[in-house]
This record gives sequence, structure tokens and C-alpha cells, in this order.
Amino acid sequence: MPCYGLRAILLKLADTEYSFSVDMVVVTKDNFATLLPTLKEALDECVYLAFDLEFSGLGYSRNRKDDTPEKRYVKMAQVASRYSIIQLGLTFFASVPGEPQQLQSSSFTFFLFPDFGRDDIVLQPSSIKFLKQNNLDFGTWINKGLTFIDSKMEAWEQEKYAKSLAQIEASNPSPAPAPAPEASGGGGGGGGETVAAPAPAANVVLTRPSDVEYFERQKKNLDAFLAISGGDSASSSSSSSSSEMFVFEPCNGFLRRALYEYMEKTHPNLVVRKTDDGNGLCVEMMSTEKREEHRLKLLAKAQADLEASMGFRLFWNMLTKSNKPLVGHNCFFDLLYVLKNFDAPLPDTLGTLKERFESLFPAGIYDTKFVSDSGILGYSPPDDTSLASLYKSAVTERFGQSDAVIIHDAEFGTGGEESSNKQLHDAGYDSYLTGSIFGQQLFKLGREQIETLSKNRLFMMQSLFHMDLNSSNTEHGFIKIVDRKIYHLSAFADRTSTTDIIKPFTDAGMPLESIEVFWIDQVSTFVFFSQDLPSPLPLPEGWLLKTYEEFTAPPPPPASASAAQEKAEATGMFKLICVCA
Repeated sequence: MPCYGLRAILLKLADTEYSFSVDMVVVTKDNFATLLPTLKEALDECVYLAFDLEFSGLGYSRNRKDDTPEKRYVKMAQVASRYSIIQLGLTFFASVPGEPQQLQSSSFTFFLFPDFGRDDIVLQPSSIKFLKQNNLDFGTWINKGLTFIDSKMEAWEQEKYAKSLAQIEASNPSPAPAPAPEASGGGGGGGGETVAAPAPAANVVLTRPSDVEYFERQKKNLDAFLAISGGDSASSSSSSSSSEMFVFEPCNGFLRRALYEYMEKTHPNLVVRKTDDGNGLCVEMMSTEKREEHRLKLLAKAQADLEASMGFRLFWNMLTKSNKPLVGHNCFFDLLYVLKNFDAPLPDTLGTLKERFESLFPAGIYDTKFVSDSGILGYSPPDDTSLASLYKSAVTERFGQSDAVIIHDAEFGTGGEESSNKQLHDAGYDSYLTGSIFGQQLFKLGREQIETLSKNRLFMMQSLFHMDLNSSNTEHGFIKIVDRKIYHLSAFADRTSTTDIIKPFTDAGMPLESIEVFWIDQVSTFVFFSQDLPSPLPLPEGWLLKTYEEFTAPPPPPASASAAQEKAEATGMFKLICVCA
């Protein structure tokens, strides 16, 4: 990523001080078109990009710690399908030529607000209160938020654009019609392909006497206008840049279509368009130069309308074709929101989601919380792996010896405005923290090892499992605890405490440090042991202790109906024999 002579903030990992003040560019509908080339350049040149979201709600998914990844996905997908995205943060991290221990970053905060006519925006009071406390600018979100659409809406917009092109070219023939802007070719969404111009509809047939009378009157008035103006040929033979205009009497859309068809058939050299106020239809006699200028203006407007309606989808299409790794922090929820809002409705099964995700992002996703929590860095996970704490840990405690440097382009590009919200829970800033953490993890493990150990593996909150989005893994996830024996304990009384759970095991001689309790609900828990259980093991009456394998084993199949019927018939026959005897 080239440096544009702008000031840079250097964060040296050996320093004992760190700053939570990083400049970023705020992206809205007012400056998105201007910034799109800058975003494209940053995407092309980055090694990876980090992302973060702020939502309109997180819902109440009633998660249980014994949820399998499949069950948890279904719950989280319902929440992600209900609420919307308010902010998206993106930070691009690029290598610095000749400096293998350096990365250069540029951060952007997108305010995203869907156009009217789409799904309702649902707000969860607690989430909105949280964002308000963290100074999110709701005025910018509502008034300047950039629109976004999914693959189905893009296909519809592309079809509408194709119809506009067909109409423009029919009224203003040219040997080189304009192509449609590049659409998404990314798989999984089932949409976004360039749509061919639709076949022309059947011509209008006027039957009502009033419509026929109106139509004949317009033809007569137009012929009189052309007779005075010199006829159709005047427009093409004149070298003047001036134009003359004939305005049809007001009419409905049905009659306007009839007039369009008549003019295309009988006067192909004349330009038919709406009046400047948009309420009427007019015929304009133009010179050849003026006519071509008018045609190009219409094509440019049609393309501008398409791009305005697509909004963030324009960058999404670039992103899904870039084959660049995504980096998030505790980001499974974020990923579901991204796919639902920018691609297509979430599928019913986790297996289908994994296939779709890998088709969109073959370079994969990396979760900094998973990398830190899983132990693959070679040391015990820190007690607190929240974003701010993990950033501090990575900067000041764990990787200081690497002396890696993050160079932040404070005002990368032009046309943006500096964010006034340089703090946590601004999506752009959080994406910077996330990507900076990953940069240090990348320096620590190396590209090959971090890909092998963490690609498409995501942390799951309040769960026994990590999520695995690699389609080659049919299990969808794996247990977080790998160095301890896992048991499921249930059927104890309500209000039983952790101390109550541990006591029978310590009474049997097990060290306290060898026992860990992982609560599921008020009447069940997982218990982790670092050594074998004593035998016999006296437990309070009614308590049920199972190995994890016994707990997860499918129940035995019920007796078939035919077997049950045969047993009943045999019993009945036995009773009958006894009675007869």
C-alpha cells in the first residue's frame, strides 16, 4: 500500500505505552463513490483485512453450553436474520517493501442504512442504549448511511438497468451500446449475474374510444409541429447545437407507452423523453451531436442510478473476488450478519453455510479470539481475551520481543472525513485493534502454521465447542478441552452450588486443582478432570454422572411397531390359554 505523504502513527510492540487513538475515514452515501477507487486500491494491495460490526440488536438466543455447533448455528441465524448492521469497520493491512517486520494499515468506518422498501429495521433497546453510551452518531447513520443490497436485489437492479439500456438504445440507436457494470460472480448467493436485456413486450393496442381519440389528436399535433420545423430530417441534417421541442398533452402510463412505441416505429430519428419536471412526455429535434450527447447522458444516469441502488454491494463484489483473508474477533455472529445482509438469506443447515462461505472467501477467515484461547500460540491463554484486553496483552506483554511495527495511514486516500469517535465500539477502530492483534499472531506463528492451525476456526462463546467452518470437517466443530476428561453431571437438586458439585470428588481424594466445573443450566453441568476418577466414587443419591461419550451417544432406537404388536398378541394369546385351561 503506497504512502501518500500523510502522517503515520507507529505502534512499536516493545513499547510499554500504547494508544487508543487511531484516525480513520468515515464512509457514507455522500462520499462512497469518491472513496471506492481508494478502497479498491487498498483491497488489491493488502495482505489481509480485518472487520468488525455494530448491530441493531443481538437478540436472546437462549444459548446452552452443551449446544452442538449445529444447534448453536440455528439459534444465532435466527437472531442475525432479525436485526441489521449499523456500522461496518474495515482495516486493510499491507506489507511494507523491504521491511518484513512491518505492516501498514488504513481504517474505514462505514455507516450502513438500507433503502426504504426493504425489510424493517428492528432495534433492540439494550443494544441501542449501549451504542449511544459509546457515542455512535445515529444522525449520521439515518441521514447519511450507505445503502446495501443482497444478491437477489442486485439481480433485480441489474434487470432494471438492462431494461433502461434497451429503451435508451431503442430511442437513441448507436453501434456501441454500453455494457452493464461488473456484477458479482461469487458463488453461494445464487445471484448477481449480469442480466441480459429482456425481450420486448407486445405492442399496446388502444380500444377505448377516449384513448383512440387522444392518440389521434397527438399524432395530428405532432405532424403539424414537424411540418413547421422541417420534418424528421431536420434533426440529423442540422449542424447547430440547438434543439426544438414538442410536448404531448398529459396522459397516463398506458398511453405514454403507446406514444413511445409509435415514435420508435414511425420517427426513429427523433428523441422522445420525459419533460424536465418529470410529469410529461416530449419530442425533441436535435442535431447529431446533440443527440449523441443526450444518449451518453442517459446512459451515464442509468449507470449512476444502478450504482446508487447497489451501494456497498459494489465493494462487496470486489471483496468476494479478491481472495483475501478476513480477520475478526469472536466473529461468528459478525460473519452471519455479513452473509445475511450482503449476500443472501442464511441457509437452514450449518453444512450449507460452510459451503457457501468457502465459495465466497476461499482464503478463509481467522478469529483472533480463537487463536488466543486455543493455546496454539504456545502459552496458556490470558484470563481476559476481550478485544481491548487482548490488544493490550499483545502489545505490551506477549510479543514485545518481536519488535514488530504497525504503521497506520492516518488519512489514507482523499474524500473522506476523520472519525471523531476514536474509541472502542467504533467499528473502524475495533477492526484496527483486531487486525493489529492478528499481525502479532502472524509474526509469532508464521503464515503456514497459522493457516494450518486456525483457518476457518472460530471461537464460540459460552460453549464446550469451537466452530469449524472448513467444509472438509463434517463434524462442524471440536471440543475446546483437549487435556482433560469430560463428564456430564445432572439430576442434582436446584440451587446446588459449584462447591457442592466439587465436594464428593475432593472427599474421594481428588485434588481441588484437578477439577473444573462448566455449568450448563441450574440442574446440569460438565465437569473436567485432569486425572482418572477413583473407584468406587460415592455420589449423593440421585446424581447421574456420564462420560462425555455416553452423554452424546444417540438413544437406543425404540421398538418397532410390528415388534410391539407381536409382543401384545403373544401376551394376549397366553392370557387366553390360561383362561381356557
